[in-house]
Amino acid sequence: MPDVVTSLRRPGAPADGGATAVLDEPVVVLLPEANYAQPFIEIRDRRTGNRVVTVIEVLSPSNKCAGTDAAAKYDSMQARAVQSQVNLLEIDLLRGGEHTVAVPQEVLDGFGPIHYRIVCRRAAPAKSADVYPLFLAQRLPRLRVPLSHPDPDAIVDLQPLIERAYLAGGYGEDLDYAKDPIPPLGA
Repeated sequence: MPDVVTSLRRPGAPADGGATAVLDEPVVVLLPEANYAQPFIEIRDRRTGNRVVTVIEVLSPSNKCAGTDAAAKYDSMQARAVQSQVNLLEIDLLRGGEHTVAVPQEVLDGFGPIHYRIVCRRAAPAKSADVYPLFLAQRLPRLRVPLSHPDPDAIVDLQPLIERAYLAGGYGEDLDYAKDPIPPLGA
């Protein structure tokens, strides 16, 4: 049986007789441009033809929203990085959203309830990862960023970088600190 009936007529009634439907006009709205471009940093080795050595991702809410195009694209990028000879540094400073970093949730649960997490999956050895479990009141860490062998890891002090982005981005004026945060904080 069809979901939509296009005409109803009595048996024997002429096919062209009957009422004419009047179109109900929709309201046409303009949609914002869908921008799924996710910024990231790639560290490349010029000695090897600009081969990608390390990808640094600062997770956004769209990365952690299961079922979205942005989350699917992130998952795909993450899988390619983990399966290749690329180091993946994921900086998750979001308290909400789905588990996203390339370390199983059960492993992170061993640290107890943490607010933020930073994970570095190194290309070698592939069976380990550097994890920085973080709490809200804790200073952000100085991170090791893997480079090409034999170069030593670069050290990046994340705290002043985030503070600078906060000030330059005007977040102090945009955020209403009188409102409860989302997601809410516990005791």
